[in-house]
Amino acid sequence: MIHLSGIDASFLHFETPEMPMHVGSLQIADLPEGCAGNCYKDVKR
Repeated sequence: MIHLSGIDASFLHFETPEMPMHVGSLQIADLPEGCAGNCYKDVKR
């Protein structure tokens, strides 16, 4: 089992219904020039 870091544990400890401490994000990326198919490995790298 991987334990939470101190910062991650703090976020959980201090979170309440009145003060949520979670964060979300969304990234939208264009395919690279010359990509002619599934470029997932290239984007991941």
